[in-house]
Amino acid sequence: LKNEGLLNESLEVLLRINCEGEEFEIIKELIKNKIKINTILGSLHDVKKIHGDEVYNNLLETLNKNDINYIHFKASDPSTWSKGINTLHKYLGNVE
Repeated sequence: LKNEGLLNESLEVLLRINCEGEEFEIIKELIKNKIKINTILGSLHDVKKIHGDEVYNNLLETLNKNDINYIHFKASDPSTWSKGINTLHKYLGNVE
């Protein structure tokens, strides 16, 4: 998307992600390519389940170091919906 001019370093990105444990690799690649992720909306627990505590803790440190907000959201868990919806409203504003 960056090569196509759809993303640039001045945009703040809300990343909705659930990639079965590969989220950290995707996040690192975006950071490496200077894509400013402001907020991640998704579930990162598969990283811990598949890759272990050390990788999961490195992921959380990377988010913190890069000032990336993490909002836990899982479509199959209604208890996460309110915070997820509120986050989307913040980014979308009054889009109709």
